[in-house]
Amino acid sequence: MKLYVGVLLIGVCVSPFNAVACTTPVSVCESTQQGSFPLIENGRPVDVVYETSTNMAVQIAIENFANDLKRISGKRAKLIADPKKVKNLTVIVGVLGQSKLLEELIAAKKINVEQLRGQWEAYQIAVVEHPWPDVESALVIVGSDRRGAVYGIYDLSEN
Repeated sequence: MKLYVGVLLIGVCVSPFNAVACTTPVSVCESTQQGSFPLIENGRPVDVVYETSTNMAVQIAIENFANDLKRISGKRAKLIADPKKVKNLTVIVGVLGQSKLLEELIAAKKINVEQLRGQWEAYQIAVVEHPWPDVESALVIVGSDRRGAVYGIYDLSEN
């Protein structure tokens, strides 16, 4: 079984009825869609990358997200603090201005976060192709602050 998430830029709530149709920015789909990202593929959840310096509230949300993936797949997502160890599709979580990983993606023009700057409790979710040389793609959750990152994680989990 494959579980895909179709992702554009997020900041909206989606009803469970829309998720079935796979037409909203965050949707649960049973097949690949353009711009989609598999959270679970062949029964294995994606890895989740974050920095150990990440705020504790964000780390707790990441743990809960990994547990949600386990409830669906039967396997827990690997939580990885060193991006050099990532060789598969991954979810990257961070807070704008506090994450070296995100700053590297911004500097490489892999993600554009201008609409988040100066915002409170906002987040963006985007699929990034080849965030690092050995990684095909990543689902990146960027919070404008710690609450924004937490909201982004829980919004993804909810859908």
